[in-house]
Amino acid sequence: MIYSDRLTGGSIGNPFSIGSPDQFSIYVSAAGHVWINNQTWGAWTDFQGECSNNVLYGWGAPLGQNNGSDKAMYVISFAKIAYDYL
Repeated sequence: MIYSDRLTGGSIGNPFSIGSPDQFSIYVSAAGHVWINNQTWGAWTDFQGECSNNVLYGWGAPLGQNNGSDKAMYVISFAKIAYDYL
């Protein structure tokens, strides 16, 4: 995930360590409801997503330390994966 309030290096805002990304679990229902668990910070958010051209998007509470009153936009892109069976 990418955060709009993070910078690499420096002391302004919340520094982002490229070598230590947050860990997430993402669950999507057949109806498009999305639950996201930020395992690094122990935070959850959920939203009803809308689909268009293999992209699921929606607005939900922000995850992380600075989860103020502004909503965050989440965008999930889906790609078909083909498996080769021998």
